[in-house]
Amino acid sequence: MSLLLLIQQGNAQTNPFAPPGTRSVHAYTDVYKTNFERPFRKLQAGLEVGYLVNSKLQFTAGMEFWNEDPTPMATIGNRYYPFGATFVRYRALVGRSADVALGFGHSFKIGEKFIIEAASDYYLDEREIGFRLGFGYRWRKAAQSTF
Repeated sequence: MSLLLLIQQGNAQTNPFAPPGTRSVHAYTDVYKTNFERPFRKLQAGLEVGYLVNSKLQFTAGMEFWNEDPTPMATIGNRYYPFGATFVRYRALVGRSADVALGFGHSFKIGEKFIIEAASDYYLDEREIGFRLGFGYRWRKAAQSTF
């Protein structure tokens, strides 16, 4: 019974990126990673753009930067929003250190267009977990006249 109520509550919540067609850009960095040795030895940051296809699914693409392996990597993936601002995501990292990241996170609105995100990713090849914080900006293209 409680599972049914949780599902109904999740479906009643609105996605912070609604309506469909919303675009976003995110900048983020790892706050902690399980292979952390000492401060500033291994830094990882990224930039990502997204497009919300419907109220639950967002496609993303971006770049990852690691100071340990200075060659940037391209990322492509998606986010699924099952409960309001909470998301699960899949990202493929393409480059010299190719990997796949599975994760989850939550977006916190700090204004009409700005968000702060907290997320965690598990890197399948590296077998490491990263905890990230990020900042995002979102917008929706105004409807264009057909005249």
